[in-house]
Amino acid sequence: MAIARRHAIIAVCACVMGCGTNADVDQSYPTRPVRLIVGAAPGGGSDILARKLSPGLAENLGQAVVVENKPGAGGVVGASAGAAAAPDGYTLTLISSSHASNSALNASLPYDPVESYSPIVLFALSPQALVVHPDAPFKTVDELLAYSNANPGRLNMGSSGVGGIPHLSGELLKTMSGISFEHIPFKGGGEAMLALMARRIDFLFVTTSTARAPAAAGQLRIIGVASAERLSEFPEVPTISEAGVPGYEASNWAGVLAPAGTPADVVATVADAFLETIGSEDVNDWLIQEGLQPVAIGPEEFRGVLRSDMAKWAKVATDARIGAN
Repeated sequence: MAIARRHAIIAVCACVMGCGTNADVDQSYPTRPVRLIVGAAPGGGSDILARKLSPGLAENLGQAVVVENKPGAGGVVGASAGAAAAPDGYTLTLISSSHASNSALNASLPYDPVESYSPIVLFALSPQALVVHPDAPFKTVDELLAYSNANPGRLNMGSSGVGGIPHLSGELLKTMSGISFEHIPFKGGGEAMLALMARRIDFLFVTTSTARAPAAAGQLRIIGVASAERLSEFPEVPTISEAGVPGYEASNWAGVLAPAGTPADVVATVADAFLETIGSEDVNDWLIQEGLQPVAIGPEEFRGVLRSDMAKWAKVATDARIGAN
């Protein structure tokens, strides 16, 4: 499975990079270490991802890749530093989908989430999973929606915090389905999971990797995944779209940006290095084990994803009356 996916990624890599490769490409880049900014503290998910990728990136670029943590404001501090760097390919910024949602949650940002950057590649998806307690009176998405209709004001949805992707995923469900719930934010995903297991909340959105072990232990039930298609890891679990909310999709993702104005040949070189790295069997297997879906979305399509997600989360934030809206 992983090897087949790895070959597919490498094939897409060739397609994505082909239009940006020519005889005039500057073969001198890179000539010194490359800095990879992570807008999270050491030990967080983005930091672990960056440090897993950095050895392969260094090998494929031919230079050291130094991970630099700049935590703060949900990734805004790191993204700001990345946007302000010289557009020469020596400063890259690892981002998640919070990069797109931050514009809806902040009255102003010191950068434009799209125009301040040269998107390089979106390389991994992490779909949200809708989970409930095994003894809950609803065991499917349809039953959850029906319960809400029959018991208005009774449901509580937990989250890892206000404005995070798990919270926004729930608010998107409310917008698209009409489900009614009270939002109960916790200090983190772990605390929210414990609350669900203790039946202090009724449902929760978490990453599939977070849900895997407690679901296998019978501590929670996954009733829907927020991906476009069913996941191979949970083939029996329907997508939320097919389970009653057509078109519903909510995933975290990981990608890399360079400052706006970075030369196209440098963007192509960096994208090629990232895709070769995630296409390696070791990294590919690790990503899948961590609940991430390796993908290969090149610069222009990635730019479109950013704009689309910004618009989606802005509407959700407005409807939910959270953040800057």
